[in-house]
Amino acid sequence: MPEKIETALVCYTQTSFENLQADELDYEPEESTDFSRIPKLAERIAEALRLAGVDSDIVKVPQRSLEARDVAKAAFAWRLLDLKESNGRKIDLIICLDFPAWSLNHPQKLCWLDMLPNFVTRRRSGQPPTSPANGQSVEFINNVNSLLQAERRGLAEAWRVMAGSRPIAEEIARSGLQSEFNPFPPLELTATSPEWQTVIKRVLNWNGR
Repeated sequence: MPEKIETALVCYTQTSFENLQADELDYEPEESTDFSRIPKLAERIAEALRLAGVDSDIVKVPQRSLEARDVAKAAFAWRLLDLKESNGRKIDLIICLDFPAWSLNHPQKLCWLDMLPNFVTRRRSGQPPTSPANGQSVEFINNVNSLLQAERRGLAEAWRVMAGSRPIAEEIARSGLQSEFNPFPPLELTATSPEWQTVIKRVLNWNGR
């Protein structure tokens, strides 16, 4: 990791895996999430990074629909992207805000979570394994299960994982993954606010321990 982060990219998907309908995932989400927050968070993070002296920009990959196969295609597209450098300049830090964006492969990939991953919500709800008897095809079930595995793998291989709220940090810990608690400030606050500058400072100040 460079001593000083000079370049960063904030990444998110046009739609999110957690945005799939409950009947498509065969479980009822326990919380409702405002998915319009993610683009706003990306803008605020990129702006706060620039104020901190980091050359930053936003990268997003569109997702054609909310069907499992299209989510898988988006995840594959993220995996194929090589964002280690841009225009001949090395990218020091990648910040991923959702799945499938955190399928991206980068040595300094930071996943900053504003919502619980689906593999966590399925475990927490105690949902039994999906059965083809409920009318779903085996292929569809396998696609969803593969996405859940890819979701967990993307987090597990991240250089750092940050939880944007205390409940997310606690649930991530119960799932056997380590995360740092770095809460998102209210979006009503500007990037120049002390709250946003504090959380960005935590992102940039990393001692490797």
